Amino acid sequence: MYVLESKLNLRAMKARASQSSTLFSSMSAIKAIDLLKPRISKNDPGLSQCASTGKELSNWIQLDLQQTFYVTNVKLFLREEFRRGWVNGFTIHATENSTSEVLPNDASQCGHAYRYPGERDQTRDVLFACGAKLARYIVMKGNPSTDRELQVCEIEVFAVSCPKPPAIRNASIRPGPYYTPWSRPYVCGAGYDIRGEQDFFCDRTGKWEGVPPECSHTSTATTRDEPVSPTSQKAWFEDGFKR
Repeated sequence: MYVLESKLNLRAMKARASQSSTLFSSMSAIKAIDLLKPRISKNDPGLSQCASTGKELSNWIQLDLQQTFYVTNVKLFLREEFRRGWVNGFTIHATENSTSEVLPNDASQCGHAYRYPGERDQTRDVLFACGAKLARYIVMKGNPSTDRELQVCEIEVFAVSCPKPPAIRNASIRPGPYYTPWSRPYVCGAGYDIRGEQDFFCDRTGKWEGVPPECSHTSTATTRDEPVSPTSQKAWFEDGFKR
């Protein structure tokens, strides 16, 4: 069990969405991360609220998170019409590689899908358990033997994060969440430099590992390597030999 997981702020991270093709111009990949939850009814099928590829084999929709995280869950918001036929229609992968290197049933594939409790009229929230896979890309991959479109109205990604770290002297703590493995939670005060930050990190179980860093006084002594001209260098050697 993970100590803590947090939903990634895809907009703040400047995550990028792309897809293998586009069914209609109004159904581009950006619709998967525009933070607009679809409000679909029987009178409004909501096609323009969702991303969709065309009908093709091995199609895909991909999110680039811009850096790696230990991804725990991926949550999809699907149109009910699409969800009813989704079984064996696609897989979800959390991977360090892009779509060209993703294969069905490989180690990057997330676990079975579960219906999420929060349901809305004509839409379904489906959760995929990814088991804290180290990943930069989230890939929705179509079945290589079925030529059908891939559709998703919104994608949310959850990753391992750590609780607020302990306070250290002469430093403030950045606002959370603190994701693993690259969190740098401390900011030294004016006149101080951080030491040992690389040895303190949030691990994949949601716990801080290592010894907290220190903020030490900034060294005022500086060494400057001034260029030595050939003339002055010759004079120095001649003076030295005279002595």
